[in-house]
Amino acid sequence: MKRAFFLDIDGTILHRHTKLSALNLQALKTAREQGHRIFINTGRGKACIPDQILALPLDGIVSGCGCTVTVDGKDVYSVCPRLSVVHSYLTEIFERGQRCFLEGENRLFRINCPEEDVLTDPNFAEYCAIARLDFSRWQPLTHAGQIFDWPDARLPKLNIVGKFTEDDLAHFVPHYDGVVNEYQIEVYTKGNNKATGMRYVMEHYFPGYQSVAIGDSVNDTDMLAAADLSIAMGNAPDRIKALCDKVTENCDEDGMGKAVLRLCEETTYNNGGKL
Repeated sequence: MKRAFFLDIDGTILHRHTKLSALNLQALKTAREQGHRIFINTGRGKACIPDQILALPLDGIVSGCGCTVTVDGKDVYSVCPRLSVVHSYLTEIFERGQRCFLEGENRLFRINCPEEDVLTDPNFAEYCAIARLDFSRWQPLTHAGQIFDWPDARLPKLNIVGKFTEDDLAHFVPHYDGVVNEYQIEVYTKGNNKATGMRYVMEHYFPGYQSVAIGDSVNDTDMLAAADLSIAMGNAPDRIKALCDKVTENCDEDGMGKAVLRLCEETTYNNGGKL
């Protein structure tokens, strides 16, 4: 059986304190040698994907929570709000003094996020560590109108950093879908998510393949629910594990790579439960 693997990055391929492991890399190489397909399926905007991930043996990338689909190095699907829409939300974000990262297809921007705050705000420092932020890659904006200085910017995704509720998320409903976690509101172009991106790839490029999704977080929920075979990381919350077919080891134990290798070996995958 040929499979198309759809892999989250943070907490799945990469642990927050480590670089890509040799086992995870070997697993991806082995899968491709056997004729399987490898896709990154990430909430990160395309311009925010780490170089070490882009260097992997990949068949494509679903980025920005399904807003951009890249196959064999070519963008085959892309949807972003108009800059005027983005500007309207940025105006409110500036007025409220909120911290915001704009993850685009081709550009990265930050609002109210000076690097020195990492030294004085533990919660912000925690967020930046988890996201592995390299501040030099992010263009700071000093006012909302400045976004029009980059008319080519394609910005499907906003991260508003802080503690929020579902009621806060509802404010973005006219133009965005999204999720709330303990660190941020994560919103992306309405009508798109990791599952829609995965389905696009399967329907247009790999019909007949089995889709396998591996993830660990809330924004993986749609992808995991839609996959033919869903695998939760051992570090995933219980609610993510509960909706998956299988559970593998933690990210820092190379759970993703071990799951891929076991599938390649066709071991005990029909018995349910932990891999």
